[in-house]
Amino acid sequence: MQRLERPTKPAFVPTFVPLVLAIAAATLAAGCDQSHDAVSASTPTRYIDLGLDDPDYYVSLGHELRMSRRYEDAIAAYRRAIQINFDSAEAYDGLGNVLAEQRRMSEAIAAYRRAIQIDPKNATAYSGLGNALAQQKRSEEAISAYRRAIQVNPEQMLAYTGLGNIFVEQRKYTDAIALYEKALKAPEKTEQTQTLALIGLG
Repeated sequence: MQRLERPTKPAFVPTFVPLVLAIAAATLAAGCDQSHDAVSASTPTRYIDLGLDDPDYYVSLGHELRMSRRYEDAIAAYRRAIQINFDSAEAYDGLGNVLAEQRRMSEAIAAYRRAIQIDPKNATAYSGLGNALAQQKRSEEAISAYRRAIQVNPEQMLAYTGLGNIFVEQRKYTDAIALYEKALKAPEKTEQTQTLALIGLG
């Protein structure tokens, strides 16, 4: 049986952003429609449990399904990976991302926390946790999660922009600007991060 090649793990687009940031993120996503269509052409129309015992296969399938916007199927794939390997931090992180994109924040938070429990150095899970907490207006907890993400990986740029967004809400504009500028100066910044930081700077 041919195995799917493991795709690059997609970055989580934060749901906690002011309206203008949300519009920018949607614009970026629209620019990726062509790549999503290409993924869709090679991905099953529905999640199918192939009876494999390889959690990495189902994590990869979850990533593919998420990129093609088949969210319920992606959730099923990640949960199958977890069923096989209860200690798969990557599966919990991916599950958290999909749940957050569906605005199921309480479930997303639980998934991120489990990923972090398994792998305390999982910066992307801390960043995702911060986004989900911020969406629930739990600002202080979100700040703590973002700061932990940055502590674990100083190149976790979405944590800088997410933290900057909270500081804007708290009217700590000087602190917010410093974070956005740091995101822009990162050697490995993405187009998404750069756009969010520039809009944050206004």
